[in-house]
Amino acid sequence: MKTNKIMIRKMGTYNVQQRTKDGMFDATWLAEQWKQATGVNKHVSDFLRLQNTKEFIEILYSDLHKSEIGDSLLPDNKTRDIPGIVSKTNARTNSSGIRVAGKVWFHPYLFLDFSMWLNPKFKLDVIKFVYDQLIDFRHLVGDGYKGLSSALTVFPDVDYGRVAKGLNYVVFGRHEKELRQRAKLDELQKLSTLQQQLAFAVDMGYIKTFQQLLTELRKLWRRRDTVIIQ
Repeated sequence: MKTNKIMIRKMGTYNVQQRTKDGMFDATWLAEQWKQATGVNKHVSDFLRLQNTKEFIEILYSDLHKSEIGDSLLPDNKTRDIPGIVSKTNARTNSSGIRVAGKVWFHPYLFLDFSMWLNPKFKLDVIKFVYDQLIDFRHLVGDGYKGLSSALTVFPDVDYGRVAKGLNYVVFGRHEKELRQRAKLDELQKLSTLQQQLAFAVDMGYIKTFQQLLTELRKLWRRRDTVIIQ
């Protein structure tokens, strides 16, 4: 089971919470901060009842799950969970006897839409937040590739060009110049994780040769496509 931690990130003058296990953001906490800062009480449930929100969720769900959904899966007044998009945690009493309020967690795309719904002036902060995340992950991917390259120095026949090509095909399904500079956030996350996992496997001796590394990349590639690394 993946360990879950809560990251606190800065978005404009607000702090936002993100779960590491699935990348979802705490919409309830942001709405509470907005209320405290402005005196305006805007509810997550009101946002979810909007027709525009329902249509956006349907499109997002279809894109994530490669399938269609019907009205039965759209959120109702009770904020029904929608896999990968809306997740509700109920109120509870913790081990110290303190009552913890329930929360509604949103997929990052839906969270950004919700943030801009709170106030159109918030849009610039949201755009900056997304841009900064992309820059951070591009730096992380670059550092991860350096770490992988360092680990691969144990192989006398390593071909770094083939490694870069293989990584691109596994993550993006293709290989071309400047591909990573145009990558989306989720693609950068996948690439960063893949590089870290491969470097760990080499360092621990699970992958013992360069040819074995290519074999592992081919296996990963076949899972998303039928193309074979040359």
